Amino acid sequence: MTRLDFTTANVDQLAPHLSDFQNDNSGLIDFIRGEGRDWKLGDVNHSNPVVIGPPDGASVIMGAGYDLFMGEWEARTKTLM
Repeated sequence: MTRLDFTTANVDQLAPHLSDFQNDNSGLIDFIRGEGRDWKLGDVNHSNPVVIGPPDGASVIMGAGYDLFMGEWEARTKTLM
């Protein structure tokens, strides 16, 4: 089995797996991907929200390169995912 990107560029290959009642598979793909919307909301059932913010781990535990990662993302805004 090969992976196929869920994009409108692959609508012909994805069409057999989609059943848009408006017969607009490209529109369905764009809607699911959040195209043209100001916000995106994923599946909230059976989910566990997590706050993502600046990294705060210890580089001794996290390993080589973690200091560089911390420096790059130190100003990351906290986001609920």
